[in-house]
Amino acid sequence: MDEDKTAEAKRAAEILDRSDDNAQAIEPPIDALTWRSSEERNRLLHKWRRAVLPRYGEQPRALRVAWVLESLFNVKRGYAFPSNEYLAAETGMTERDVQKGLQALDDVIVRVVKRGGNTDRKIWPRRLFDTSTVDVPRHVHDVDTHNLRRLHRIPRTQMATARAAAELRDRREHEAAMPRKRWPSVRVTPKAERQPLHRHIRG
Repeated sequence: MDEDKTAEAKRAAEILDRSDDNAQAIEPPIDALTWRSSEERNRLLHKWRRAVLPRYGEQPRALRVAWVLESLFNVKRGYAFPSNEYLAAETGMTERDVQKGLQALDDVIVRVVKRGGNTDRKIWPRRLFDTSTVDVPRHVHDVDTHNLRRLHRIPRTQMATARAAAELRDRREHEAAMPRKRWPSVRVTPKAERQPLHRHIRG
């Protein structure tokens, strides 16, 4: 089952790549987030992602769709044009859930659909901030378009903390599962019951 989904995702990616080569540049919507270079794209999408995450922190379906869309926003044209089938294969959701996720993201994306519905749908990130004041740390990677396999690494300090917490939890569970040792009880003889000590005096 997983192999079938992987194969479908690869075929959809190849179709997207070929379509991207033949796509024509169009005028973006007035409220779409646009850029002029790959470096500017990465800076703007970094801030766009930071604006999206707090809004949809309790909506994992929308976040999964947004994560895939972010990697698909084209450097030159600024928009993505995946089908619901492709998004479903990448997110592991049904096409119906993908559509619900897209509807939930309408506040942070701009969708333009023409003629054949999803066959000619273009999606831009929505401009949520003043682009003239964008400044992010220099460690943001210059990622090219359609890079779907690169995952954001967890900082080592967080990994060490999580590993230590997991080890502590495992140790406590192990100690709780072990039977406790029972020491033999010691009976203290009352003073009244004690036998008197006789001293033998030699003559």
